[in-house]
Amino acid sequence: EDGSITIDVVVTALDHSVRNFWSGSWASQWKTTFTPGAGTCEMKGAVRLGMHYYEDGNVQLRHSKEHSQQLEGVDSEAAFGKAVVAAIRAGDGKVHSAMEQLYQRMGDEPLKAMRRVLPVSKEKFDWTPARHLVAIQLAAGAQKS
Repeated sequence: EDGSITIDVVVTALDHSVRNFWSGSWASQWKTTFTPGAGTCEMKGAVRLGMHYYEDGNVQLRHSKEHSQQLEGVDSEAAFGKAVVAAIRAGDGKVHSAMEQLYQRMGDEPLKAMRRVLPVSKEKFDWTPARHLVAIQLAAGAQKS
């Protein structure tokens, strides 16, 4: 009624590499309302991402970051559009840069420390329950003999 325009923007990405044992997702959601002649508007957003690495273990990272910023100089629809794109690029870029810095600082050592060590036999544990059930049944049968 007042000529306001509300815009919701969702940016998503999914990727995986089964051969390299990883998957990841990114989702950012942004909402703002433009009122012609107001000159400013508030933009709110949230970025959620998840990474999963599963070779010989299971390491996951979940991250969420909320943003809020005032867009200035948005006197026209064109200026509003440019300001929204710039704000999304800046907000998503901050999270992306923070994740890159985290991974550079992390290196391999903390990930190795989180992994399970092999048992004394140096054999990997087989997580298939049916195989263990058969082994238990065989051991129980051997004890009866």
